[in-house]
Formats: sequence, C-alpha cells, structure tokens
Amino acid sequence: MFLVIEMKVNLLEPYGNCIGVSKAINKLLEARNKYPDKNIYCLGKIVHNDNIMETLKQNNITIIEEEPYKALDAINDGVVVFPAHGMSNAIKEKAKNKNLICIDATCRYVNHSTNIIKEYLEKDYDIIFIGTRNHAEANAILSLSKRIHLITSLEEAKSLNLSTERLFLTNQTAMSKYDIKPIHDYLKEKYPNIVINKEICAMASIRQEKLYEVLDKSDAIIVIGDKQSNNCTALYKIAKSKIKDSFFVSSIEELNLDLLRTKKNIYVTSGTSTPTDLVINFVKYLEKN
Repeated sequence: MFLVIEMKVNLLEPYGNCIGVSKAINKLLEARNKYPDKNIYCLGKIVHNDNIMETLKQNNITIIEEEPYKALDAINDGVVVFPAHGMSNAIKEKAKNKNLICIDATCRYVNHSTNIIKEYLEKDYDIIFIGTRNHAEANAILSLSKRIHLITSLEEAKSLNLSTERLFLTNQTAMSKYDIKPIHDYLKEKYPNIVINKEICAMASIRQEKLYEVLDKSDAIIVIGDKQSNNCTALYKIAKSKIKDSFFVSSIEELNLDLLRTKKNIYVTSGTSTPTDLVINFVKYLEKN
C-alpha cells in the first residue's frame, strides 16, 4: 500500500518540437504533397524521434537507415531530403549529379555552425570539434576538412597533441553547455590562443537552463524523448546529476507509475524533437493517474 500524497505535475516550457524540427518535418510533408507520384527518400532520420519517423512512413516517405552515400547508388529517381542534422557536400553533390530532386531540411543552427567552421578553415585554423562519434551532424562537419579534430570527452581532449597555434574550438549544436565547459576550460589552459565558440542550439540551451532552475525543488524529473536524441540525453544527464528519481522515457508505457506515487513535486521536460502532442498527452495521463 502506498502513502496517499497529492502529486503535482509541472510541465517546463518550452516543450515539444522546436521551430527547426517543425520546419524540417513540414518540408518532408510538403514534398509529399508537391510530388504525389514520386518516391521520397530521407537520407537518415529527419530528427531523432521514432514517433515522428512512424508518421513519415505512414505518408509513404522512405527513411534511409544505411550510410547515405552508398544508399544513393540504388536511388535513380525521385526526391531526396537532407535531414535536420546536416549532410556532407559529397552526398549532396552525388544526389545532384544523379538529377534527383534535392530538398535541404538542415536546421538553421547547424547551418550557422557549419558556416563559422568554414570561415575559420579559410583562415588556416585547425578545428577542434566536440561532438558525438558517428552522429549525422558530426559526420557532416568532419567531411569538410581533415583539419577538423573530433573529440567526445575531456579524456580525448587531454590526448590531443596539436602543434599549430591557430586553433578554433566549437561543438555539436545539441550538446549540453554544462558538459562542454570542462573541456573548454582545459583546452584554454593547454592552448592559450585558442578561439572558443559555444555553438549551442538556443532552443536546447533554454531547456537546459529551465531544468537547472528547478532541480532544488524537484522530487522527480521525467525527460520525454528519444534515446538517440543528443539534446534529450543532455537533459537527462542534467536531471540525473541532482535528482536520483529521474526518468528518461519515450512513451507512457515506459513509465512506472508506482515509482512516482510517493512524489509530491514532479517536473516534466522534453527534447526539441519530441512531438508536442506526446508531451501534452503524457502530462494529462500523469494528472489523471
């Protein structure tokens, strides 16, 4: 038997899809309407959320899971969409050379970050890029030049041995600014002349800050999102760092209500690629049960 406690569910704002994710999804659905008789292929997940992927599949949009450059060999007609995380120039050129209809759904924050990196490459800088190995955004950035050095942790930063004084440090856009700070501090001490650019997606950063603000008054935190999403994972790491009863779930079915029945103050947050209706339905379910 559980102690009866009045449970308050607090939904942190903003929540649900950010503008960039919504635009990327809309581009795919608009393509379906504009080219009703053509095959439409998304070269990778448009965003990292399986609920969204299922919606797209129901609209007869094919999600390419294999390596996109190789996958293009088998695509000879139709529409190809470059997802929100970005795509290498080699893949874009290959698609254009095959006379495929190309739609670029790259997030504006990713484009902005890419353009800054290109500027510093042109200025003869080496780039240190903090990111996730094999992530679509990191792969696209690494394809720009062999002078881009990917690191995924402070330990990898410590193993760097670069002789040039012209160094530019930046990061994947959906990372946690709290995770990358120790790396910034270390590399600034190791390379005093390094130029540091904190290229965090504003929509992801706001959610991280809002979550930090409530850690001291939370009994439990629920992060709603896909396990493949970097910005959802960043939120969960923030929550777990302070609140033992933090849960990372992608659906209502994954949540164990018995673990929440003794909690008085529950906060709910979500990643930028988590559908808005999923978040709202989740909160309604918690309030009823």
